[in-house]
Amino acid sequence: MFVSPDADAHTAEARREAFSALFERCYPRVLRFVRGTGKDAMEAEDITSEVFAVAWNKFDLRDPIDLNWLMGTAINKLRDHDRRARRRRSETIPLSAAVEGAPTGLDPLDVLAVREALAGLTAKDRQVLQLMVQEGYSAHDVGQMLRRSEGSVWTRASRARAQLRKSLRIEDNDE
Repeated sequence: MFVSPDADAHTAEARREAFSALFERCYPRVLRFVRGTGKDAMEAEDITSEVFAVAWNKFDLRDPIDLNWLMGTAINKLRDHDRRARRRRSETIPLSAAVEGAPTGLDPLDVLAVREALAGLTAKDRQVLQLMVQEGYSAHDVGQMLRRSEGSVWTRASRARAQLRKSLRIEDNDE
C-alpha cells in the first residue's frame, strides 16, 4: 500500500497538535503534583519534563494518554529520581527549606512538625495522601495510578492518617 508523503505530514501534524493540547491541559497539574513532593522548582520542572518526554515517545493518536497515565509516570519518575539522589548523597533539609512553600499564617514550628511527621511515613503512604488530600483524586483513580485496588488505597490512606495523628499527638475523637 502506497502512503503519500502528504498523509505522513498530516498525521505528524495531527500528533503534534494532539500532544500539544495534552501538554497544555495537563502540565500544570503534573508539575504541581511533583512540586508537592518537596522538590524544588528546578527539580520539579526537570522531572515533569521527563514525564512528558516519555509521554511523547509513547504518544499514539489511536491510544490517547490521559492525566492518570501521566500521574502514574510522574510517580515512577519520582521514584527513579529519589533512588538516584539517595545513591549520590544523604543530606538533611535545612530549616529554611523545610518551611519554604508553607501556607502563610502558619507557625513555622507547626509546619516543621507536619513535614517531619510526613517524612516518617513511607514514600507510598505519602504519595497516597498527597494524591487524595492535596490533589483531590479518588481512591479509585489513585489505585489506577499505582496499579493497586481501591481497597488497598483506602487501607494505606487510613493507616497513614493514623500514623500522622500518632506522630503529631492528635487525639482521635472518633473512638
